[in-house]
Amino acid sequence: MDKVLLYKVLAKNGAEKSASGNPVVLTDTVEGKSLKDLKLYGWSKQERTTGAQLFPTITPSIEEKNGITVEYMEHGKIHISGTAEKTVDFMTPTFELLAGTYTLSMGVNINNTLMRCTLSTTEGLPYFNILDNGASKTETIGDNKILYLLLRVYGGKTINITVQPMLNTGTSPLPWEPYTGGQPSPSPDYPQEIVSAGMKWSTGAQLYDMDTRLNVDGIEYKKNGTSYTVNIVKMSGNLLYGVPFQFSKEDVYATLSVSQFFNLEQAGVRINLMDSESNIVGTLWADKAEKELSAKCSKIRFDWSRGGKFIVSDLMLNFGNTALPYEPYTDGVPKLYGDKVNVEVCGKNWLHVTPFRTKFQNGVTFEYVKPGGIKVTGTATTNTDSPVFPIELEPGDYYTDRTTVKQAVVVERNGKRTWISGKKFKILQNDVPKYWYFPILQGDTVNATIYPRIYKKEETPRSLSISTPTGLPAIPVDTDGNYTDANGQQWIADYVDLKREKYVQNICDLPLKDISLEWNTWGVNVNASNSTGFFAYVKKYAHVGNTKALATICRHHTDAWGGRKVGCSANVNNSYITISLYTSDLDDASDNKKAIESFKKIVEQTDTHVLYVRAEPIERDLTPEEIQAYKNLVTYAGTTIVENDAECYMEVSAGGGDGLRAKKLALILGE
Repeated sequence: MDKVLLYKVLAKNGAEKSASGNPVVLTDTVEGKSLKDLKLYGWSKQERTTGAQLFPTITPSIEEKNGITVEYMEHGKIHISGTAEKTVDFMTPTFELLAGTYTLSMGVNINNTLMRCTLSTTEGLPYFNILDNGASKTETIGDNKILYLLLRVYGGKTINITVQPMLNTGTSPLPWEPYTGGQPSPSPDYPQEIVSAGMKWSTGAQLYDMDTRLNVDGIEYKKNGTSYTVNIVKMSGNLLYGVPFQFSKEDVYATLSVSQFFNLEQAGVRINLMDSESNIVGTLWADKAEKELSAKCSKIRFDWSRGGKFIVSDLMLNFGNTALPYEPYTDGVPKLYGDKVNVEVCGKNWLHVTPFRTKFQNGVTFEYVKPGGIKVTGTATTNTDSPVFPIELEPGDYYTDRTTVKQAVVVERNGKRTWISGKKFKILQNDVPKYWYFPILQGDTVNATIYPRIYKKEETPRSLSISTPTGLPAIPVDTDGNYTDANGQQWIADYVDLKREKYVQNICDLPLKDISLEWNTWGVNVNASNSTGFFAYVKKYAHVGNTKALATICRHHTDAWGGRKVGCSANVNNSYITISLYTSDLDDASDNKKAIESFKKIVEQTDTHVLYVRAEPIERDLTPEEIQAYKNLVTYAGTTIVENDAECYMEVSAGGGDGLRAKKLALILGE
């Protein structure tokens, strides 16, 4: 490009700015310019343990006694709070500990004037009694013991503490990890899900399986994410209705909800809820404003008296009188499913929620969540405030979003502290902003994670939602990755290329129990004394492009081939995957055939998944709606922030601002 042409381009559009990460912050940008490029890369995470934890998991629950509340929480945490009316003991379920030397640690120092923390036998004999305000205790036991954790709060004492018990062999405390039976995980006994970007957990609440109900003679349908375009192409005789689906043996309260429901041809489609006598007890009509219906019922039926074509999106049928958020049908079992990734482009965020220590106050827990979020749980026993965050705001009109709570900005106005609340507010010329916070009122129950933001009124965010029906999985590799994260780790990942309008799949996810693979073995203990390897060719699904693989029942190991080491791997030359397990994990390893059958039983019972790299990626077009939403994203004057809600690494480029443009023009002109 010659100097004259480059001059014209820079003068009109500004110089290009590029950055990566999440969020992506572009400085010195021109207002109202479309993004030039946006890529979102996936990731996959899997819980892994060393097997060091010997203290069994406690089911989450709450126990109250004599003024003290003990909450058994996720991640092994135990929160103890209140004022003891008298000395009170709390005891966890018992477990067996074999003779040996162990260290018990609680994650925090124990104030012995307030409480006692020890393991105890059923006869009341204490072991590992943590004293002198310590955080851990090492002890040797000569015989096997049946023990429980004793938490004692002394009478009249007020306490507010969270402990996280870790019991491991040896004389030094180890970092906390979940209990996995004293063995490393993932394993057949403790499989670990592989969670990827753009995926969510279902609750199992969905009662209606759209795909199964529509997969009948006379109906054609097209699925786009959670939206179904249905065409009634054949009506047999006087059959005006779909087949009723009975979701309950008896009439119960249930709620039907949709996000959209409208006719494309020959209006008249409706969804009926029916009781056990097949009486219609509620109807949701297409093209009507109502999108939710509750009734005492046991059946659901589509009615299409005139045939025709219609669209229904996010259909959710759940028990109870309240509509739950849409999720796919998973036969009542919580499962991971592909969902979506939401992207927002906005101006400068004037609120910065920085990391803080978890705060327990008046029945409410405030916990920092990356990046810039606050998790709030509990029921307020009295009015209580969140942590406060200093804030600097210029005079002008602002708004706040991403919060379900009633927030407040505190400013000094005319020499007095003034509380400004509401989603929209104004900072006056002489105001001195102090801090931001939000209150929880007495009696309110909360369970939410918020990512609050404050923006200038004129910098309203623009959004883009990308459907990710298979998620955006990724596999960490040593070389040849298609992106490198902020920690320097290379990944081969599925990604979305908005500039090219493509959704690119580099990873193949095989649900082994749901597909037909012919498994073979090199032989029981043939290459190792305690492990057996199994392999299957996967060419009909996708040729292998890298030796790295992930599995829900074992870790990747380069020496998994032949059963030499426990783990999984992939073979590029012949396109097969290997899974090697401890031979002791197999029910019957008396010969090769029985070993294979035992392995297949493990695969079935654990719903084993294997992820590996495709030799050739698959590309599909983004939807017209996704493409248009991308084209609607624009930059803001000065600062433009691009972020997504799935922790996806991004690469973004956009037109630069006046300052950068001036510098490049000066270089061209030789100034």
